[in-house]
Amino acid sequence: MSASERPDPQAEPRRFVIGHDDAALSAVTHRGSTPPLVPHRLPGVSTAMLWKETELLDIGDGSDHALLWSGTLVPPGGTRFFITRIDPGARIPVHTTPTVDYHVVVEGRAVVLLESGDVELQAGDVMVMRGVAHGWHNPSATTAFVCVSTMVDMASSVPVAQDAPPK
Repeated sequence: MSASERPDPQAEPRRFVIGHDDAALSAVTHRGSTPPLVPHRLPGVSTAMLWKETELLDIGDGSDHALLWSGTLVPPGGTRFFITRIDPGARIPVHTTPTVDYHVVVEGRAVVLLESGDVELQAGDVMVMRGVAHGWHNPSATTAFVCVSTMVDMASSVPVAQDAPPK
């Protein structure tokens, strides 16, 4: 690929959703730019829902599930796929969700607040959180922190630790 053929790195990311067409063949069902970042109730935090599923999934319904915004809480059996931006100095307080969360840091740095001690993440890092108490803080004075995340409900599919047999 020549330099003139390369995509513009500053261009908005595109979103492609693959499903089934009317003939039950795999096909692009939604194509376009990613949904815009929407301010969160916490100052300096915004999110863009990229896709979500609920337990009562109808994969043939044809609707754009990202437009069915209902926050980032995950219903039993559901998932959330979204972008989060945390502005310089902003903080998300420590909280716990009954989900397994997969995070990929795209830009900037952030401190993940954990009960046993904080962890600093930077662009290129990945993190898996397994239903734990955590928060986020962007300590930078100049650079936003951006990560792409997937949250998967674990309450209805993963046994909790106290249900495990004693060793």
